[in-house]
Amino acid sequence: MRGSPHQDPLVIEQTTVCSCPKEPPDKWENVQKSFGRNNEDKDYKVLSNVWQEGVNLFDKSLNPKLVENFKKAMDLISDAERINLLGLRPYKAVAIYLELLIEEFHSKTRQLSYDSESMFERILQFEKNEVIILFGFAPYTQRTIDAASVAYKQGIPIVLITDYLSCPIASFSSVILKVEPGENIFTIIPIIALVEAIVIELGIRHSKTSIQKIRNLVETLKEKNIIVD
Repeated sequence: MRGSPHQDPLVIEQTTVCSCPKEPPDKWENVQKSFGRNNEDKDYKVLSNVWQEGVNLFDKSLNPKLVENFKKAMDLISDAERINLLGLRPYKAVAIYLELLIEEFHSKTRQLSYDSESMFERILQFEKNEVIILFGFAPYTQRTIDAASVAYKQGIPIVLITDYLSCPIASFSSVILKVEPGENIFTIIPIIALVEAIVIELGIRHSKTSIQKIRNLVETLKEKNIIVD
C-alpha cells in the first residue's frame, strides 16, 4: 500500500481540534508541572514518579489499534527503498536514535532532522517507493506540518508517530502510531519503546542480511578497538 493524496489514514476515527473542549496538555505544561512539585521527600519521590508514569503510559499506549497499525506501518517501512526520518526540537534526538539503530544493519535511510532548512529540496526528490517517518507531538512545529504536506502531495506514504489524533499531520498520514502523552510529567519513554520495536521488527523482516551485518559490525568494532569485551 502506498500513500497518496486520496488515501485515508489507517485509523478508525480521528478527533479534530475543534471538537475538543480545550487544547490538550503539551510538553511545556507537563514540564512546568514537573518543576513545580515539592521534592522534600528523602526517598527520591521524583525518580519513582517518573518510573511509575512510564509504566502507566506503556499500559495505556499498547492497545489493539496500535498493534494493528504497527503491522501496517512495518509493511510500508520494510518494503520501502528508502526510509526518511524527521523529528524536530526534542524529537530530533529520537529521529537520530532511530536512524543510528537502523543503520547498523540497513543502509537505506535519510535523516532530514539535521538541516530542516534544506529538507524541502530533499522531499521534492523522494521517489514513489520511499516512506517518511514523522514525529509530531504537541506543541506541533509548523515546519513538520509543512514537510508532511509536501510529502503528501508527492504521494509519499507517511508514518506518523504522535500523541493525539488531532495532530495536524494526521490528515496527511498513511498510518498513525499513537502513544499516550504524559499526564503529569514530560517523558518520551513510550516513544523510545516504539522506536526500538520498529528497529527489532525491521531486523526480523530482513534477518537474511541483518544478522550477518550486525556480526560483521561487531567484529570490525572490536578489531579497531572501538569497543572492548
